[in-house]
This record gives sequence, structure tokens and C-alpha cells, in this order.
Amino acid sequence: MRGRREAAAADLRESLRLEARNPEASLTLGSLLSSTGAKAEALAVYDAALRAGGAAQGLLRLIREEREKLVTGRPAGPAGPNMPK
Repeated sequence: MRGRREAAAADLRESLRLEARNPEASLTLGSLLSSTGAKAEALAVYDAALRAGGAAQGLLRLIREEREKLVTGRPAGPAGPNMPK
């Protein structure tokens, strides 16, 4: 299974290299990295996605929530203090 995760992460990184404003790839890669314990890298992916913007508000909200879970270890509230603007 590890090989599949690494291959998926490589594909998602390539997708983001080609199109930085790809919130679906960012959300998926961040979740994958988080699930494998690469929390710092997952946070970097989420932060880059939030800086890039250009996505539907619903997707940005999901990215913010996933980021907040990583930072605090619990689900995000309505306006978590650790979210970048």
C-alpha cells in the first residue's frame, strides 16, 4: 500500500506543479500527507492552496478546516485563530 500512496502523492504534486490553483489536488495531497504523518508538509500544501485562492468558497473552507485539525488536533470552529488570511 505504501507504494500506491507515494505514487499518488507524486501525481498530486505534479498536478499542483502544473496548476498551482488546484484546490482538489491540494486537499487530497494534504489529507494523504497528514494520514502518513507528514504534518508539516501537509500544512505547507494547505497554506499554499489558501494563498493561491481562486477556488470555490466551499473548497477553501474544507482546506481551512483540515488545516485547523492539523494545527489544533480538533475540528475547526467558525473562525479558528490559527488560520492564515
